[in-house]
Amino acid sequence: MTAKQKAKELVEKFNYYNNCLCGTGKGCARCEEGIEDMKVSALICVDEMIKEQEMWQNGSVDPVKYWQQVKQEIQKL
Repeated sequence: MTAKQKAKELVEKFNYYNNCLCGTGKGCARCEEGIEDMKVSALICVDEMIKEQEMWQNGSVDPVKYWQQVKQEIQKL
């Protein structure tokens, strides 16, 4: 998967309405705002993954176990 494909996939994971937040499919202002929010959310995820690389490379934490714990904590919020 290319970086461009992965970027698109990540942004789309934050879209629950098939690229249209209002249901019209016309790309209204509300949809554009939603797309920007999806981009910001995806960028936050990527930034977090980049930060965690150093921790993983040092071998101090099992990445799978760590992210499972993070997921559990998110579900508790």
